[in-house]
Amino acid sequence: MKYPSVNCFLWLLILVVNPILLLGQTPRFRHLSTNQGLSQNHISAILMDREGFVWFGSEDGLNKYDGYTFSHYKHESSDSTSIDDSYIQDILEDRKGDLWIATTAGLNRFDRDKNNFKHYNHASLKHSINDIFQDSKGRIWLGSNHGLLSFNEKSGLSKSYPLAGQNKKLESASYITRIIEDNDGTLWVGSEKGLYRFNPENGTYSAFFKGPDDTTLNSDWIKALFKDKKGDIWVGTHGGGLSVFQPDSNTFRNFLHEPGKTNSIAHNDILSIIQNKDGKLWIGTENGGISIYDIDAGQFTTLKHEEEDYSSLSNNSVYCIYRDVAENIWIGTYAGGVNFLPKFGKKFTTYRNIANRSQSLSNNIVLSICGDNDPDKIWIGTDGGGLNLFDRKTKTFTHYKNDINNPNSISNDYVIAVIQVSQDVLGLGYHNGGFDLFNIKTGVFKHHMPKLGDPLSLGISDVNNLFKDRDGNIWLGTWKGGLEFYDINSGKFTHYRNNPNDSNSISGDIVTKVFQDRAGNIWVGTYEGLNLLDPARKNSSILNIAMLIPSPYPVTRYNLFTKLKTGTCGSVH
Repeated sequence: MKYPSVNCFLWLLILVVNPILLLGQTPRFRHLSTNQGLSQNHISAILMDREGFVWFGSEDGLNKYDGYTFSHYKHESSDSTSIDDSYIQDILEDRKGDLWIATTAGLNRFDRDKNNFKHYNHASLKHSINDIFQDSKGRIWLGSNHGLLSFNEKSGLSKSYPLAGQNKKLESASYITRIIEDNDGTLWVGSEKGLYRFNPENGTYSAFFKGPDDTTLNSDWIKALFKDKKGDIWVGTHGGGLSVFQPDSNTFRNFLHEPGKTNSIAHNDILSIIQNKDGKLWIGTENGGISIYDIDAGQFTTLKHEEEDYSSLSNNSVYCIYRDVAENIWIGTYAGGVNFLPKFGKKFTTYRNIANRSQSLSNNIVLSICGDNDPDKIWIGTDGGGLNLFDRKTKTFTHYKNDINNPNSISNDYVIAVIQVSQDVLGLGYHNGGFDLFNIKTGVFKHHMPKLGDPLSLGISDVNNLFKDRDGNIWLGTWKGGLEFYDINSGKFTHYRNNPNDSNSISGDIVTKVFQDRAGNIWVGTYEGLNLLDPARKNSSILNIAMLIPSPYPVTRYNLFTKLKTGTCGSVH
């Protein structure tokens, strides 16, 4: 539609920047995908280096992000210094600042000066590396599909540490998924065959497997490990939910998804775990979104992809979650690229029409916004969705739409302008629906439309904008119908139309804006220029004065209604 009021923008700022509205809001994510330059949308690893670059590992290359653009690193068979494989599994920046990248083909070290990669070709390293970890003593450990390895950077060699499975004679834990360290310097090693507590000083270990009761793990397939601020060890499994180790009893407390229980964990396939500064755990699941666990309250809340909400999580399979030094959260998903949640959140909260949600915004094209005497209520005009009443407390919308069977309903659903006429009355201007006075107490819309043969009725039904002057009367800017003046007491209209044969008439019939200055003068903007009406002589003839007003859009004349006295005009700012 054509001309929503400038006041719409002012009310929009009040609506979305008011910090009260941001309390308790669902996190609103910014998305990075192939549309923004990411090489591929399955993100398995994220790291921010000490230089401030964010690195993303994907199934089709390594990405370096500077906040604006992406640089891609992929395997090139003709270039021996390219990364050894494009399927990235993990990324580590060591204490020296060296960047290590694990791929399905082996281990790589990135040379920042040369912008290329060094490969480590020892046979034990030419396997899929799933995880890279540096312990408190600076030693680098690798989780591979051929077991647990310690890596010596100087020699380029690795040492293997076999870990026996539950049936020690028949199987071993050869596929290592995750490695972390507890406060005692012990390594916790996750595999597809169980969880291991490993002493790096002497190579001894103890193992934890799925057991018959609820004090043991619910699954042997370990997908995620995390040590929280208190030093507790959290374990994410495939199919067995989330577990936390209880050292006093050498047992586990388990958390499983309970269908129908909204405060249980979202899914039993756990892929990633971090802890936010507020102490809450963020748990990425397979197909269940993110579960946020409040340790003190003992409850989960869930963040999921919402089809109609473009700021929701982009995908419900969350492979990695990373909190950077600025406390921003980065989330890597299976097919939805990267989700970014800044520490301070977005300055704007977005409200959209959501299918099958009757209390969402009725239409996504908002043309006008108006306040209410109740500071928690805002009126919103839309392009085809009628009038909406937004409740700041409940974050819900009430809709007023045209009902052909109810003559007291809204004139039509294309609400271009909304103003407050009095405490209980709104004025509404429509595209081809005329002008309404809406009593918000009774719910009745009083219609004003052109009436054939009645010169005191509305002149045209296409109303662009509305303005209430200091006397409480209404000025209506129309599309190709000039300016309309509505006397609030008599209910009659006065018309101001352009007359090509009268140089003293209004400059054009497309009226874009009406404004009253401190002196009480009425200023009128049209497609053809700026006009000034002396409020004491509203119905007088007009005197035209040619002048040039500096503007991005050249305006070569402006008009004065009634006789202009010296000093009346002044400047326009």
